[in-house]
Amino acid sequence: MINTGKMERILIIGCPGAGKSTFARRLRELTGLPLYYLDRIFHRADRTTVTQEEFDAALQQILETDRWIIDGNYLRTLETRLKECDAVFFLDYPQELCLEGAASRVGTVREDMPWVETEFDPEFRQYILDFSRDQLPQIYELLEMYKKDRKIFIFHSREDADEWLRKGCQKGESMEKEKSCGAVVFTRDDEGSIRYVLVEQRSGRFCFPKGHVEAGETEHQTALREIWEETGLRPVIIPGFRETETYEVAKKPGTMKDVIYFIAEYTGQTIDPPLTDEIRDVRLCTYEEALALLPTDSRKEILTGADHFLREGKQIYIRTASIDDLDAVTAVEAECFPPAEAASREDFAERLQVYPDHFWLMFDGQRLISFVDGFCTDEPDLTDEMFAKAEMHNENGAWQMIFGVNTIPSERKKGYAGALIRRAIVDAREQGRKGLALTCKKEKIVWYAKFGFVNEELSESVHGGVPWYQMRLTFQ
Repeated sequence: MINTGKMERILIIGCPGAGKSTFARRLRELTGLPLYYLDRIFHRADRTTVTQEEFDAALQQILETDRWIIDGNYLRTLETRLKECDAVFFLDYPQELCLEGAASRVGTVREDMPWVETEFDPEFRQYILDFSRDQLPQIYELLEMYKKDRKIFIFHSREDADEWLRKGCQKGESMEKEKSCGAVVFTRDDEGSIRYVLVEQRSGRFCFPKGHVEAGETEHQTALREIWEETGLRPVIIPGFRETETYEVAKKPGTMKDVIYFIAEYTGQTIDPPLTDEIRDVRLCTYEEALALLPTDSRKEILTGADHFLREGKQIYIRTASIDDLDAVTAVEAECFPPAEAASREDFAERLQVYPDHFWLMFDGQRLISFVDGFCTDEPDLTDEMFAKAEMHNENGAWQMIFGVNTIPSERKKGYAGALIRRAIVDAREQGRKGLALTCKKEKIVWYAKFGFVNEELSESVHGGVPWYQMRLTFQ
């Protein structure tokens, strides 16, 4: 637990999409304070809202208690809450980050809302766009008025907020819970059999690649960084698997650790461990060999669950293409784009003949559910001509172009497209490219930015008669 001293009446405020509710839940876990969501008070499950009088009465009941975390902006009542609180956490994040956060939660069940958003409502999006103009000045004015005798924490990035949560809010505070992330890493041999990667520690104990979450990292970023640092591999995380191992840290009595495990696959790479003071060896094992080497029942259960997921569960896997995939690729394209924007069967036939290894296909069993494609070139900018002329592909080209990211509608918002983009990035890096370039519609800029792509503003493309923005990821 965090010893918060006098901090027992806490406000979490900020623009929608900033992650207030996520931050509030983490603070609840660390402090044990009861958490109240203003959105839960204001919205009913049938998508209607309570009256102003009903809202104010419910809020007053909370304020009259001694201990609470209240999550929500609701500018009309902010001053009322400021008068009663002893601490404020203000997540003043960039607009692009808030837009991404709001869009990412569409279709998900949330603890802080009584119903599921089915679309990114245009009016709500405009509210976020106008937040810095309409509300930010008033928030800062109120914080200035009530800063005396209150702790005010203003974070301008998720890294700042994560760092505070990780270290505690002031000297002398400590947490009794730690968090690490890793993955059950595997590959397939020439016969298609699964082989698992285990790290042998200097103590002689075996484990999966894993390590502490650093400030500002997502769970996936931590897992991928730790895998690279411990094995020299750059795998791709397969969506749909997330398991937690919890145990007491041996050298820190009373401190519990959560380790989040994903499944990650690599192909065509060589294990190259650093062999540091912490790592003795990295082994590639069959399921039976790995099961025998893992020292604890909890890790054996993680392995068994992953093996079941890969063999009998949802058979999600990624591979490159061949001309035999022509019909499936064409069908997915037609399902994803209007006719004016979709590539034709003839276009794909030519592409698959010329650069099949630059198609990344994701399958659920035998069904193609998502794919990414594009050729390589020394030209830095993506032009409309490239879509039509596969012969412009240069296998030794400096830039990996991305022509399309396609996921059938029934399988969207499950992380599949992101997994394919990451796989394309890994392969381009391994092939020694300078980076990747693509064009996208304006509403997708924020989504691609989270993979490291930088917006280079409007491109010259007139493909499909709509404006396209060029984005680029350049390897360091």
